[in-house]
Amino acid sequence: MNERVLVKPAKGLRVPLPDHPKQYLPEAGRVVIYDQYWFRRVAEGAVTIQKLKEADNPEPAPAPASSPDPAEEKPEDEKKKSKKTNKK
Repeated sequence: MNERVLVKPAKGLRVPLPDHPKQYLPEAGRVVIYDQYWFRRVAEGAVTIQKLKEADNPEPAPAPASSPDPAEEKPEDEKKKSKKTNKK
């Protein structure tokens, strides 16, 4: 479970959205996470599901690598000074 699927209401039915009970699933359907709520709607015949293609259901992208903190970088003049002091 917990995969993304396209859910459409059965013909002639209005299916409430789990997070907004006074709003209904559009006739064109909606991409949702297939959880217990939608599993029960399928079991009772209120909705039909279509699995999405891999291109439509990508895995979450990894977090970008953190860039170096500019505060940690020394200005060029300080780098030269530190080289001079290290030569003693």
